[in-house]
Amino acid sequence: MNFFISTLVFLSPLTISCHSLSAASPEDLARLQSLQNNDQRKTLDLSYTDLRAYDLKRINLKGANLQGCVFLGMDIRGINFEKADLRNADFSETTIENSSFSNVNLEGASFIDAKISSTNFENANLKNVSFDESSLVGVNFRNTNREGATFSAISEERTNWR
Repeated sequence: MNFFISTLVFLSPLTISCHSLSAASPEDLARLQSLQNNDQRKTLDLSYTDLRAYDLKRINLKGANLQGCVFLGMDIRGINFEKADLRNADFSETTIENSSFSNVNLEGASFIDAKISSTNFENANLKNVSFDESSLVGVNFRNTNREGATFSAISEERTNWR
C-alpha cells in the first residue's frame, strides 16, 4: 500500500520545495531486509521515505541515500549510517543507541527531543542540524562541522565535542 505525506523543505527565504514521502518500494524493502545480514551489493536509495513502520536494528545502511527520510519516534540500535546522505532527515523523538553516523551528511536534519547514547558522529556534516531538547550520553562529535547547529536545552554526559 502506498501513501503520500507532503513535507516542506525550505531552501531559502523565498524558495519552498515540496517533497512527497512514500512507503518504500517492494524491491527496496527486500534490500532493506537483506541489510540485516550486511548484504550491500549496490547503493540503497530510500530518499524521502517514511521508515517508521520498519524495524531498523543492527542494519548496515552504509552509503545509503536516506535524504529527507522520516525516523520520527523510532528505536534505532546498532545501525551503521557511515557515509550515508541523511540531509533533512527527521530523527525527532528518536532513541538512538550504539550507532555510527561517521562521515555522514546530516545537513538540515532534526534530532529534536532525541535520546542519543554511545553513538559516533565523527567527521559528520552537522550544518544547521537541531539537537534541541535532546539527551546526549557518550556521544562523539569529534571533527564535525557544527556551523549553524543548535543544542539548546540539551542534557549531556561524557560527550566528546573536540
